[in-house]
Amino acid sequence: MNEKIYVIAGTSSQAKGWIMQDIEKKYPNDPSVTISNYVYVDSASRLRGLNNPHGVFIGTWRSRSDIKEIVENLLQCCYRNPALEKINQELLSRHNHWGKTIHTAIFDELN
Repeated sequence: MNEKIYVIAGTSSQAKGWIMQDIEKKYPNDPSVTISNYVYVDSASRLRGLNNPHGVFIGTWRSRSDIKEIVENLLQCCYRNPALEKINQELLSRHNHWGKTIHTAIFDELN
């Protein structure tokens, strides 16, 4: 695996937990895949300058104070991504389930 996977989570511990589970699940026999293949998005600026990054939204990502800016940055660097557009519309409309924890929302294909 040579592409980074960007993890947008409510907390760094949620991100680390998901990353460790993902490595164990998808790459159990590949010692070359480590936590360094993943990037916890700790701020919206982490996404600036990227071209079509791959990643996931996990845990309590909606509770982040910078989630709107994160999604806006992703929309700028991801070409026509229906999943991101849907998330953006939900954030804009302040959907009734705003505080609900979503386990995983993939914002691009990981394969």
